Amino acid sequence: GILNQTEFFTAMRSLSYHKRQGVMEIEIEGQEVEVLFHDGLIVEVRDRNRPLAVSIVAKLKVAGLLSENVARAYIKSPVTVGDLLDALVGGGVVSDEAFRKAKRSYEVDRLMKIRSFSGGTFKFHPKVIRLAHDCSLDISPGHLMLDIVEMNMGEETFSAKFGGISDLQTFLVKQEGTVPVLVGEEAYLLSAIGEEGSCLKAIYNATLLSERDLRLLASDLVERELLTVDAPHLAPFHEAGEASEDGSFLRTEETVDDYISSAAAELVGGSSKEEMVVFLGDDGELIEATDAEARIALGDKYPERLVGDAASRAKKNEAWREWAAEGKESLAESLSDRPNVSLFGRLHNALIYLNYRLLQPNVFEVLSVLVVLCFFSVLALFAPSFLDVWFSSVEEFSASIGNY
Repeated sequence: GILNQTEFFTAMRSLSYHKRQGVMEIEIEGQEVEVLFHDGLIVEVRDRNRPLAVSIVAKLKVAGLLSENVARAYIKSPVTVGDLLDALVGGGVVSDEAFRKAKRSYEVDRLMKIRSFSGGTFKFHPKVIRLAHDCSLDISPGHLMLDIVEMNMGEETFSAKFGGISDLQTFLVKQEGTVPVLVGEEAYLLSAIGEEGSCLKAIYNATLLSERDLRLLASDLVERELLTVDAPHLAPFHEAGEASEDGSFLRTEETVDDYISSAAAELVGGSSKEEMVVFLGDDGELIEATDAEARIALGDKYPERLVGDAASRAKKNEAWREWAAEGKESLAESLSDRPNVSLFGRLHNALIYLNYRLLQPNVFEVLSVLVVLCFFSVLALFAPSFLDVWFSSVEEFSASIGNY
């Protein structure tokens, strides 16, 4: 279906009610996410283009629990979440709690990104789901829908008071005086705040909390006057996204998911940002720009004016395109030279294709119903007495069963 709130919530309710098992593929804003269901519960969330293990390692590295070298060592080759759990927790590198928090917070953040419903599609594929680890997410689709609605309703209030989770100019500061004894996530959050306060982005990274949980905890602690929001750039007369008088921007454009994606891309040796290339300008000067900008600026002189590795890659790409074009031409020629199929052969192929289409589950069910309806319609038109005999036999049989 189309990724809007009505269709998506209807599908989620159906999957939960019928305790379905399989994978829902969601494409939103050019990114593909896989949501795994088991008995109607969401058990895991994955990025289609990046292993979940890489995202977990990136999350732990951003939190300062893994060094650069250790993080790279654990993702040199594709590794499953189960293997990563055994290596990091079993090897005493990180605690079991930290690993599970990192995995869960990443997956919840990926789910919460759906709340924008800014275009996209989703499709469910029934299949057997078996996780090779015990870090199952186990989120009810009903709870997910409530969380999405609550975050959307509180978006404006939170933005006016805090800015954004990635905002470097919003600080949470502990209130002076006696602090009550806190336990659980609240104490966990307060422990990450320094004496002079900490920005939301630093707290998010250090605590391994999801954006949703951090927003709820921070809002609750501020209401209880245990924390103070220090965000002068978010004065009431400013609108979100505008610049203040001193030229500083109110909110950063970088989102939580982009930040973790950037860290993951750096670990695997890539970059989530568009790669820059260097080329020679008309006056012989070196110009740095994106590949797309270089193509526009150089026109027919691309890739001759590119400098360094970019020139080599571009030439290889152009050679590959030429080879692909030649392949298409040769394929078209071979198809044009193929012998003509006889009328009998074409009919035979058509019957095979029709048989294949008729055996598709949905088509077969519809045709079965139509055949039964046509059968009784023909009987009603040409042999009505037969229908009377048949219905009376059914009534007698039902009565005999009831008497028995």
